[in-house]
Amino acid sequence: MEVLWDKVQSAYLRANKPLLYGLAVDDAHNYHVFDQNSSNPGRGWVMVLANDLSPESLIEAMEQGDFYATTGVTLSSIDFDGKNFMWR
Repeated sequence: MEVLWDKVQSAYLRANKPLLYGLAVDDAHNYHVFDQNSSNPGRGWVMVLANDLSPESLIEAMEQGDFYATTGVTLSSIDFDGKNFMWR
């Protein structure tokens, strides 16, 4: 999937289209059996860097790309020098 994602992003950039952001969301189908082989809720979410928790602030931050999708990783900072990402 990572190769496919890179190809889609490259095609969008070459066509002068806006970035296509990826999100992590629950695609839950199993609510009564919880195990690693079931599609349970709570396994994917979005971390947003926003001024506050108001819907307006969250949407504005996400439209600016100030978010990342995760299945559990928590980052304290993300930096980009124009070529490389660095995170902590």
